[in-house]
Amino acid sequence: MGGIAGIGVVIFGVFWTIIAFRLTRGSPFPMLGIVFSLLGVLLVVFGVMMVIYHFRNAAAKNRFPVIDINTSKIEPDPLNQLMSPKPIIEPSLSAEEKLGKLTELHKKGLISDAEHVAQRQRILDQI
Repeated sequence: MGGIAGIGVVIFGVFWTIIAFRLTRGSPFPMLGIVFSLLGVLLVVFGVMMVIYHFRNAAAKNRFPVIDINTSKIEPDPLNQLMSPKPIIEPSLSAEEKLGKLTELHKKGLISDAEHVAQRQRILDQI
């Protein structure tokens, strides 16, 4: 949706620039024409930046969704990866030992299902 809105901003900016230039041409205040025309140019630049950002984000592997409708099984949330807490299990252990300790913590109820899944995936990704 943001990319489509960006296209709308670009189109509006182009029309704004053309109309502002035509209406203020030959006016007794030439600076007014420049200011209004530059506003249209800024709208075009802003719209192009919106389009590039939103369409690149939509096609990226780890995109940042506005509304997160995916589960961790479908696609990892990049914000969770950036802001996740430190690993619960010591990094010096082997992968099998880490998975065993993680399962123990989960069975005891010390970590939630989501934490268990996230930590398990982190350990498996390190193998």
